[in-house]
Amino acid sequence: MKAEIISIGSELVSGQALDTNSQWLSSRLAELGITVHFHSTVGDDLEENLDVFRSAVRRTELVLITGGLGPTQDDLTRDVLAELAGVELEFHEPSYKHIKQLFAQRQREMPERNRVQALFPKGSQPLDNPQGTAPGVWMTLPLEKELHTVPLCTVFAMPGVPSEMKIMFKNEVSPRIKQLPGYSSNEAFVLHRRIHCFGLGESTLEEKLFDLTRRGNIPEVGITVSQATITLRICARGSSPDACHAIIEPTVRTIYDRLGNTVFGEEGTQLQHAMMDLLSRSNQTLSTIEIATGGMLAQSINDVTDSPALYLGGLVTKTEKDALNLLEITDTNGSSRTSEDTGSLTRLAQNCRERFNSQIGLAIGALTESEGTDSVPCVSIALSVQNHAPLIEKHNVGGDPSILSSRMTKLAINMVRQYLISDDTGSRTE
Repeated sequence: MKAEIISIGSELVSGQALDTNSQWLSSRLAELGITVHFHSTVGDDLEENLDVFRSAVRRTELVLITGGLGPTQDDLTRDVLAELAGVELEFHEPSYKHIKQLFAQRQREMPERNRVQALFPKGSQPLDNPQGTAPGVWMTLPLEKELHTVPLCTVFAMPGVPSEMKIMFKNEVSPRIKQLPGYSSNEAFVLHRRIHCFGLGESTLEEKLFDLTRRGNIPEVGITVSQATITLRICARGSSPDACHAIIEPTVRTIYDRLGNTVFGEEGTQLQHAMMDLLSRSNQTLSTIEIATGGMLAQSINDVTDSPALYLGGLVTKTEKDALNLLEITDTNGSSRTSEDTGSLTRLAQNCRERFNSQIGLAIGALTESEGTDSVPCVSIALSVQNHAPLIEKHNVGGDPSILSSRMTKLAINMVRQYLISDDTGSRTE
């Protein structure tokens, strides 16, 4: 069964409000095993609503609509459905009594305009709204296909107010969907699983998983990128949750085998959670100093619930020279080291570790530019570990400036994570 969700409101298309209803409804339909193929958003215009509604009922078997059921002149859903079906609006006395009762309970006089909320396209059925004055609408419309005609498209129109829409969907819409002729219980469950990766580019990662991400693969595997983190979205449909798990698990094992330590977690796990979990398991502590990221590194680590016992503190400065002065790092002649000193960043990481008495010190240097005509931003990251030689990495971080700090922060966190994974010799000082 193919579905479409239509959100109505000029405040949505103008950007004044965010359409969260469609996202929520798509998730609920997925739980019923129904695939949503289209999201449409339209303003409060009669002809434009007609065009959108007409397209929806021609290409899908199920249409969910939110918005346009209020009492004002720009609430057009009833009129559009009636015109689309070629029927008149009829007055529904029980709905009118319910609306009047709601106003009475709130000790308010009902405006005459609210009477329009008791009008329904002929042949439709009202859907109860216990929390508001806008009843929903349930009706069927003709659905024409290119090669054949499917007799009916089921339409559910619900209020745009999220709290009212959600309770109406749960109590009124979902049970009716399960009774529709086109609904199949054989694929009544949809299971999603998200695997998060860091350290490879999107195209490089897809090359490793090309057979899994191809169109038509079962289970479906999609790739999304956000703030330099790549997420693999796995989706399976089946007759039960166990059946969905059985479909997904072989693909999950393949992903872990091919990507190795590029994978850092699943679902709500973020990179800092993975790092702190490794710190906890190895009984080590961390301190940081950051110049290029403005405190984002410390903040992201501090957001992890158990960080106080593992993260002993950090220093944030505007320049490397400030950091050197604050930590009182000098050369043998007694002068402060400068940012041109290639060893200064490793010294910063070491002194930070010593000052905070942690096993690991992490330092993010100042943002510089790579050499050559096509210079790009670069950042150096140093790691000082007790009883280990210091480590330093240099990364080109060109790209979207809006995620620059986030990307550098994740590069630093991932450097610690990869060290903790690889250092399995048991030689750490506890």
